[in-house]
Amino acid sequence: MRNYSSKEVKELLNQLLLSTEIIDSKTYLDFCMYCFYRGLYFIENKDFFMASFFYTSAVTMGLRLGQKGEKLLNGFNCQMIRSLCFLKFLTKFNISKTIFNDTRFHRDFSDYLLIDHQDVSFCLDFIKENKTDIKAFNEFKQRNLNNINDCKLKGLMRVAEEEIIFNEVKKILKVYKRTRMAKIVQITQINFNDIVKMLKKKVLNGEIDIKYDESEDIIEVFDLDPGKKERVEKTKKFYEKIIEGNKNLFMSIQNNKLDELNGKTKNIKNDIAVNLIENEYFDPDMMMQEEFDE
Repeated sequence: MRNYSSKEVKELLNQLLLSTEIIDSKTYLDFCMYCFYRGLYFIENKDFFMASFFYTSAVTMGLRLGQKGEKLLNGFNCQMIRSLCFLKFLTKFNISKTIFNDTRFHRDFSDYLLIDHQDVSFCLDFIKENKTDIKAFNEFKQRNLNNINDCKLKGLMRVAEEEIIFNEVKKILKVYKRTRMAKIVQITQINFNDIVKMLKKKVLNGEIDIKYDESEDIIEVFDLDPGKKERVEKTKKFYEKIIEGNKNLFMSIQNNKLDELNGKTKNIKNDIAVNLIENEYFDPDMMMQEEFDE
């Protein structure tokens, strides 16, 4: 049973892992540049969780430093704020909570020198609301369409819109394993062609297993999440590697202690790293991917 409320666990989770100090706008600009392009890389690879993490880190730091009167807005963090409006529909990463659920922000966004970037202020308001339903998305899109076009965000917007439609349709297909497309359109109030286009793409990508009989207008569901079993197997193998790696770590520590007692010295860190990598117990890329799959 998981318990994250105990004092010991809270202290562990609240430990500072990395300390950085940014005291001027140029250093912050470099940090934003790094986060922006790193986030673009993850968006390209459809890792929206990590993209949200990097963008949110930069934006949060900028808003916090902005309270000291520094003019820290730049083209990178403005674009990241705009992108987060769509990323929040594509990941379980709680962008709104990460940025706003603390005591740092006591003033209006205009006080953070956003007055010349009205669309950015509007985007921050939208992120803070934390609404992820299709109605909120459509309202935001209509009110901000010119800026979305000007800022080259139509691609990310379409991906977010497709995911929203997919989630709305899946809610119905979880209840009705065999139903008419007309019923789905009626319940969701989403355009018929948009639903069909989205479902065809999801089937080809292996994200859902369904059959659609156009003559009868019937959708039959075989598997709502075909990749679930594969993810479970990958996670199982990942934890097997961790367990095996821990066994080798224990043995390395034990052997090092015996060597010390015998008057010998060894570089335990290098021994452990070499041991784990040579025996393929440690795979950083797999660890990063598995950690954020769900």
